[in-house]
Amino acid sequence: MTAQSRSSFVLITCILAGPLALLTNLLVCFILAPWVCGNGWEWPLHGVEFAFLLVTLTAGWLSASHWRRAGTAWPDESASSDTRLRFMAVIGLFINAISALQIVGVIVNSFILGACQ
Repeated sequence: MTAQSRSSFVLITCILAGPLALLTNLLVCFILAPWVCGNGWEWPLHGVEFAFLLVTLTAGWLSASHWRRAGTAWPDESASSDTRLRFMAVIGLFINAISALQIVGVIVNSFILGACQ
């Protein structure tokens, strides 16, 4: 596996990691809600939420590091491999930032309203 294909694989994984972490976070929170409300323990729910936030932030950090490595210029219209890597890195950075903001919204909601409201 060449360095170019390895970078592409990592960036595709980073692009998919944020939205998948967000959707999995919502799914796991809905699955855990009856158990959490029945036992009165909210810490497992918050632990899951912070774990998925960490996944999203890590994927965003990897995208940012690949963008810096490929050059921090915005992707242009040339058909070079560096332009493609910069484009994928920028998309991964933005998608993970949006996913992280949505997960933070879920965390804030569960802290303010409580998990059982």
